[in-house]
Amino acid sequence: MSHRDKEPIGLTIVKIIGAMLLLLVALAFGAGGACGAWVAFQGLVESIGRRGSGGPGGIWVYGVICAVVGLGVAGLLVWGVIAIFRKREDRRE
Repeated sequence: MSHRDKEPIGLTIVKIIGAMLLLLVALAFGAGGACGAWVAFQGLVESIGRRGSGGPGGIWVYGVICAVVGLGVAGLLVWGVIAIFRKREDRRE
């Protein structure tokens, strides 16, 4: 019996380092997304509290954009970490 599912230790170490770097970047984007969500929430509460003053524009729009982009990229990076360690199946016919 051969052990095809065994990979070299060097490849495993590279995968672990890559996954750790991806997680660190995902944390940074996630923090930016959470900050954007907080800004959006605070801006929305403030704009509701000041009815009739100014216009519909506000900082909350930028917060929503930051939240969507930041959390979306963080999710993609976490998906990338999962994809690194997913086992590939041999598709031989």
